[in-house]
Amino acid sequence: MKHTEPLRMNYEFARVYKRGRFLVSSLVVLHYFRRKGPAGPNRLGVTVSKKVSGSVRRNRIKRLLRESYRLQESELASGYDIILTGRHDDPPPTFAQIDQQVGKLLRRAGIKNNPPAPTSTDS
Repeated sequence: MKHTEPLRMNYEFARVYKRGRFLVSSLVVLHYFRRKGPAGPNRLGVTVSKKVSGSVRRNRIKRLLRESYRLQESELASGYDIILTGRHDDPPPTFAQIDQQVGKLLRRAGIKNNPPAPTSTDS
């Protein structure tokens, strides 16, 4: 994560949950908060619901969420605190499902720019 710093402290998570906004999909919840002042890098926190049974499954979902964010990071606006929360694991989600839902939520939140339209190069 080149341009993103981690959210680590409990009060940082609490501020995003209390003062921020959220969007929900079937596999992911996105909490986000636009920081005041200079934009600075985004800060990311990743959590998974305890309803996802077993630490191995929770850690896998965290890795998938972090990777999905990393791949979309270059298209994101800066100055946000973002928390991605994994929700369900039955059946276990694939990376493609998580990546699609994270991208959709980031676009709906206005954090991610819309992808550029494909250009045709007629030679």
